[in-house]
Amino acid sequence: MDFLLGKDPVCLAGENFLARNNLSIGDTVDIKLYYRQFNELGISYTYEWLADCSLRIIGSISASRSDFELSRVDILCSLGWAEYMHAREGRAFTLDSASFTVSDSLRLNEFKAEMREYLQGVSPDGRPIPKGDSLSVDDQIFILSASRVKDTLKILNTFAPVMFVIIALVGYTAAYLLIQDRRRDIAIMRSLGTGPAACIATMIIEYAILGLMGCLIGNACAAPWTGLNANTILYSMLFFASLMIGISTAALRISRFNTMTGLIKNET
Repeated sequence: MDFLLGKDPVCLAGENFLARNNLSIGDTVDIKLYYRQFNELGISYTYEWLADCSLRIIGSISASRSDFELSRVDILCSLGWAEYMHAREGRAFTLDSASFTVSDSLRLNEFKAEMREYLQGVSPDGRPIPKGDSLSVDDQIFILSASRVKDTLKILNTFAPVMFVIIALVGYTAAYLLIQDRRRDIAIMRSLGTGPAACIATMIIEYAILGLMGCLIGNACAAPWTGLNANTILYSMLFFASLMIGISTAALRISRFNTMTGLIKNET
């Protein structure tokens, strides 16, 4: 950005341009600077000489084979320097065109609404636009991609209740099998005077901590790709609630077994 806004007579040169002219970084190139002189209607224009300049090459432009537009660039000078040269010669400075990418594509409509306050519309029938500021937004690919994502999310939301039921069944099965292996511990706690409610609460709290740790670790691992937003937290809470329903159901069922039967089976 310092280079683009600077007023120093420096430039970047394309690698193909350097090779064709046997130049390297640090060399100086002499160029003729022209400006566009529009007619009275501001539609057609002619190129008129502005100044002879010398620019020092401070870097090169490398482009991949797929980037055709960038690969055709020979010399790229700074915007501040071009504006300074026009002002020095008493000429108005305007940009032919500029392209950029909106950083937050989800706010593309807000961007277009704001730009309408400052820029003219783009001619829909392809006719030349009078001299002035205009904007063309190529958002067809984004709209198509967003529509596909929206349809996918709609399908996922439709199957969300089924997923939560499956999670509850998984929590029930896992907790039931784990608590079955701990019948002896429960029987000993009951024989020492621990009430059924305390036994159930102990088991539920233990597995709740494990489930909560799983949710936290899962969110932490997925955060670089999905981000930690309100929807992620909401679905994590629903996942944890479904898991707890299954765990609680399993704990309540196990708690009804006979204490003496549990001790006798373990002794046997």
